[in-house]
Amino acid sequence: MQTLWYLSEADTRWACGRIDSVEIVRATLTSRSPRPPAGGRAGGLIVLVDPGCVMAATPVAEVRSAAVTVASAQALLCQPVITVGVVGAGEAAVANVELLASTLTGVAGIAVYDPDAELAERMRDRTADLLWRHGVRLSLTESAREAVLGADLVVAALGGAVGAIEHSWLSPGAVVVDLSTDGVLPCVVHEADLLLVDDWSLVTGVLGRMRAAGELDAEGAGLGDVLAGAHPGRRDPEAVILVCPYGPAVLDVALATEACRAALLDRRGIALPT
Repeated sequence: MQTLWYLSEADTRWACGRIDSVEIVRATLTSRSPRPPAGGRAGGLIVLVDPGCVMAATPVAEVRSAAVTVASAQALLCQPVITVGVVGAGEAAVANVELLASTLTGVAGIAVYDPDAELAERMRDRTADLLWRHGVRLSLTESAREAVLGADLVVAALGGAVGAIEHSWLSPGAVVVDLSTDGVLPCVVHEADLLLVDDWSLVTGVLGRMRAAGELDAEGAGLGDVLAGAHPGRRDPEAVILVCPYGPAVLDVALATEACRAALLDRRGIALPT
């Protein structure tokens, strides 16, 4: 009988840091995985079939959001040296800052805003050593506008914030990744030169309301189409591109599967009675 393992949130977070999350996301979105891993999400947990494992979903979701951001930047930005604006300083934002700094070459600086100034300061302190090692400067701003102005890559990661980012703040050629589902105003959606959504069945937030009002058609390309070469992605160096990843479960399961294997190789986890 197959052993069923349990990974705590700490072990899950450790394991997520030992996998190539960007490559896993890229392979999953482009369907290059020979066989999709079996499993699903339920009640804050991810349950896997092979290997049999129950693990915390939150760390996996955080690393998935960061991996999608990096994959978006690699596929859609056209300049070698970039600045990043991050709205939000929670765990997902921290994961994004760390993965961007350690994976994406050419990051010159990251500007961060969160209405909770103490949370933003904790992010700065937590990421200071990693950013220093990679030569990336992080600055805290006093407004979302200040963080976004001049940024080549914009990450909306402020949970619960409705319409934090305006189109007039965006630079020509900017790539915006809305991880919060409600991080941008409708004007950003309307005026974006390209909107990428991989799974319209999962759409909520600003896109969901605009779709319900008949302002959007559930058609078009997703990031996976760009990564697979089925869509050209950027056509104009000054085009503003909006990426709305709504966390398809297949990404979380693929990442969790590799994270679980990494944890078990390190003899982490608890064998559950069956």
